[in-house]
Amino acid sequence: MNLSCRRTDVMCISARICIPAVLFNTLIKWLPQPANKPGPELPSPPVMPGIGGQSEEAVLRLALDQIPGLDASFGLQSVRGRLASYCRLLGKFSSTHDDDFAQIQQYLAGAKTADARRLAHSIKGAAGTLGAIALQKKAAALEAAIRDELPMATIEPLLNDCANSYRQLSAHLDAILAAPSSQADTPPPPVIQDAARDSLLSELRSHLRSGDIVCLNLLNQNIAMLQEILGHDYRPFETAINSFDFEGALTILDRSPSIRPA
Repeated sequence: MNLSCRRTDVMCISARICIPAVLFNTLIKWLPQPANKPGPELPSPPVMPGIGGQSEEAVLRLALDQIPGLDASFGLQSVRGRLASYCRLLGKFSSTHDDDFAQIQQYLAGAKTADARRLAHSIKGAAGTLGAIALQKKAAALEAAIRDELPMATIEPLLNDCANSYRQLSAHLDAILAAPSSQADTPPPPVIQDAARDSLLSELRSHLRSGDIVCLNLLNQNIAMLQEILGHDYRPFETAINSFDFEGALTILDRSPSIRPA
């Protein structure tokens, strides 16, 4: 190979994406070999991410991207890109709202429109935060119809459409998400300083008011402290947050006799 050919090869290589194994194989051909001696044994090409063998996380991420109506890229932003946290929240969401639609219907039958709207709003907010865009739009339409006190002939198809969308999403999620691992035993209650207590409650209230899903992480990270602060109110507070009923959780905080008014 003459010098001009080598220059041509280098230009061709530089114009393409540099794959280390391919570049090494090309370069080694230019090196002179001793007579009657085999060339050096070349290393096997590296396994590139997503090519010829994917990690478990990559496979899970790809599966989430294929779920209709779910924008996983958007949903991951709510947990700062942590896939494990995102999957845990998706699993919790898919297992905690199935009864809400029958409950909404009961509330409407009993003229409890505020309670029905609150449940629809909770579904809408959680779906939006998690990137379940299709479900969010249907829950928003349902909430608006309830708020405007439209007739049941109008609300009922919206309710059924929302419920079907939720169940389809849950079926997809259940098919790809592993069962959550059992939680470790709760540690003994800590000695709570007023500053830490006030800071935690203030942060919780802020996230609950804005419907920010970060409040689930705050709950899981501060179980012992919140049990000590809330006492008998902790269990309904935990249930409300895990059901994405952030308005209900905020009401419990505001009404708990063990907490000073914000």
